Amino acid sequence: MKTIFTTLSAVAIGAALFAPAYAVETPVTVTAQAHDVQKTVVAAFPTRRAGTSVNVETWDVSTATGSQFLALCIEPGQAMGSGPQSYAASSFSFATAARQESIERLYGLYYNQISGATEASKDLSLSFQLALWELYNDDATLASGTIAMNNTVTTNSLGQKRGNGVGEWTGADITVNVANEMLAAAQNSDIKYTQTYTFTRYTSVTSQDFLVAQADAVSPVPEPSTYAMLGLGLAVVGFTARRRSKQ
Repeated sequence: MKTIFTTLSAVAIGAALFAPAYAVETPVTVTAQAHDVQKTVVAAFPTRRAGTSVNVETWDVSTATGSQFLALCIEPGQAMGSGPQSYAASSFSFATAARQESIERLYGLYYNQISGATEASKDLSLSFQLALWELYNDDATLASGTIAMNNTVTTNSLGQKRGNGVGEWTGADITVNVANEMLAAAQNSDIKYTQTYTFTRYTSVTSQDFLVAQADAVSPVPEPSTYAMLGLGLAVVGFTARRRSKQ
């Protein structure tokens, strides 16, 4: 089983600013395995000097009851345990309205793209992880702050230019570049999304904390023909009621 050992101390980055709201915690035992092969990015990171390497990985987590889900780390200064780990599960919301909005938009736009089993989905999950680290812990840009990724590549290893959409690069690790696209979209209130999520935080003393997102039910938008039928039905009801009142 793959593990992340970044040799960082467990730090509560921005705890005073971004302390979330919790419900009653429920103990649960989980086992994690890599969702994608870990990739290495050059970065400035908590307790690390600039220009050092940081491993990025996402996780498929399973519980003793058989539940399985994708886990995204929110504690980048802590290693993920390599065996069954005891966690406390609690309902979760983000402390500030702006941070809440950006993270919800990040999930609304991209989470369904990263949770699949395809290689493309797994690659995108690493970019998503970097974007979540930034929005949750830092200044919402990978170019500066406590977590800063020193990656300014504009072509990949094959000399191919950057694509027009997320994930259109091939032949090179462009995790940071795609994460920057996700961050820009997540902070753009003009970009709309329909899928929302309920978040659960899993907290451990000895292993990295992570979020799990459960998709909320989406109410379908009625087609124009549906509105027409509804209007016709109301007209019939009104006509019937009027006839009865005259009798």
